[in-house]
Amino acid sequence: MYKNISLIICCFNSEKTIEVCLEAIKRQKNLQNIKFEVLLIDNNSTDRTVEKAQKLWGDFSMPLKIVKENKQGLLYAKLKGCKKASYDLLGYIDDDNILHDDWVQKSISFMNLNHDCGVSGGENFPFYKITPPNWFSKYEKHYAVGKQGSQLSEDVTETRGFVWGAGMVIKKDIINKGLERGFSFVNVGRTSTSLSSGEDVEFCWLVRKLGKKVFYNGDQKLKHMISPNRMTWDYLSNLQLKFGRASVWFDVYEYSYSKYRIFGSNILIIIKLLFGSFLKYLGNLTKYMMSPKNKVDNIYFLKTQFFKGRILELSIKNYLINSEKIDKINKSLS
Repeated sequence: MYKNISLIICCFNSEKTIEVCLEAIKRQKNLQNIKFEVLLIDNNSTDRTVEKAQKLWGDFSMPLKIVKENKQGLLYAKLKGCKKASYDLLGYIDDDNILHDDWVQKSISFMNLNHDCGVSGGENFPFYKITPPNWFSKYEKHYAVGKQGSQLSEDVTETRGFVWGAGMVIKKDIINKGLERGFSFVNVGRTSTSLSSGEDVEFCWLVRKLGKKVFYNGDQKLKHMISPNRMTWDYLSNLQLKFGRASVWFDVYEYSYSKYRIFGSNILIIIKLLFGSFLKYLGNLTKYMMSPKNKVDNIYFLKTQFFKGRILELSIKNYLINSEKIDKINKSLS
């Protein structure tokens, strides 16, 4: 029976959003016999993130812990949060997330009702500071916004297969057991200079490896702040490029998890993925060139960016690094 949760906020120069994020946490209700702590993981911030957080938190009844992680990358910050957490449930909250007032209570209750659940994700609503462009609503899911299942409570292990890192709740012992058994992450996640992603999907693969389920909890609600600089077509295009690069490794996880060894050596796996990505890139590029629209609000342009990212990730110059990553994944899931 879970009664408490550690809320982990990974921060790099978050002074513009951290106050709203923490205010929402302080508003949590229905906390009878529930305790929580907040761990702010400072991943080399150069602004006033820590000072603002400490001033806002003041003498609030639940503790706020400031933890330093010098190794740059969202993955390293998340793992440091797990290491320093006092409680057995971990809630990973982005610095631009605004939790619904009962998020803590609903998250804990869900885990207690679903014993086979290893990780859960909820419904994320967009929160805009300015009116978004007309095309934006069609692509909100690329910003970790929307529902992650079709029912209020749904096992998505074999369908969607993952939940977003924004608002993810995971059992601490799953991460610890995975690391003890040699599970290796290949995606570092966002850094100060990169939009790289994928560490959240790898957490979900770890859950599956240890025999637990990935669940959607529709009562686990939050607002996700979308800043104006992210509501541009150039930003979305670059995001798709990064998604494409990360998706290569999700395919490798799928091969390894299903014991799909028909392609044998690492070089054959890479060639197969590269050939398939190149064909899809050409197909979508052709459709884009034949489309009457320009690149803005054109799904074929985004798809060409996605498959271009895969091709870049699988390039020959990356072979040795990629081969090592494949070996890591095979070892992690063996």
